[in-house]
Amino acid sequence: MGGVESHIYQLSQCLIERGHKVIVITHAYEDRKDASRRDNNTITVVVVSRLVYRKGIDLLSGIIPELCQKYPDLHFLVGGEGPKRIVLEEVRERYQLHERVRLLGALEHQEVRNVLVQGHIFLNTSLTEAFCMAIVEAASCGLQVVSTRVGGIPEVLPDDFIILCEPSVKSLCIGLEKAIGQLKSGSLLPPEIMHDKVRTFYTWRNVAKRTEKVYNRVANETVLSMGKRLERLITHCGPVTGENSFQKKVPSSSKTQQGTRLLLDPESRQQTADQPQV
Repeated sequence: MGGVESHIYQLSQCLIERGHKVIVITHAYEDRKDASRRDNNTITVVVVSRLVYRKGIDLLSGIIPELCQKYPDLHFLVGGEGPKRIVLEEVRERYQLHERVRLLGALEHQEVRNVLVQGHIFLNTSLTEAFCMAIVEAASCGLQVVSTRVGGIPEVLPDDFIILCEPSVKSLCIGLEKAIGQLKSGSLLPPEIMHDKVRTFYTWRNVAKRTEKVYNRVANETVLSMGKRLERLITHCGPVTGENSFQKKVPSSSKTQQGTRLLLDPESRQQTADQPQV
């Protein structure tokens, strides 16, 4: 994930651990209506991702040879660049898959759609993810999505648009085989129907309504006093300064009061810091 997405994900996990509710509101996305360039004589799995560890490229390197051996008509189309590209190149060389695994390199954003419409299945192998707009764009182009069940991904698409898997080679292979079976049996939704449904999920009007609900909820909540906020902060996080020194000297009943005094009074913080450790 990008820097902003990573920050949002880590922050949301911290807030959830502390008992807070987290509501994720994404931005809207542009129209990516399908104009299919699929070769229906083959099955093409598309991956569009930065080729880094967090995106699960090591998992991808295990999936490719296993499924290519099992399905002679299976091809992989990989868009993206990064330090893990060498891993995919080694797999392609070792198993002689040059004709079936295409590495496209870095893609400009406007080029992504032209790659997506060449595929039947979109594979996301991320190990961490805040939202993953890529799977929304893939579904909008009519691809069945197979993805790891991490972060906020389970909340992004309805169940009939996505097959969720554990972040392991075995689980992802099972998910891909399920999608391949659905494709061959003709049970997948037509791309046009998928596009028309996805375009209603994340519109600016929808985002505005959800944002308004969050603002209204926050506006109606009781604002805690500064003392209450500091008390809650210390209860969840521990005193910011001098934690080791006064925890051993102060009875538990007075820790919160002393911790609050330490936060507000620089002189008390200094005195506590100067105390010898026991």
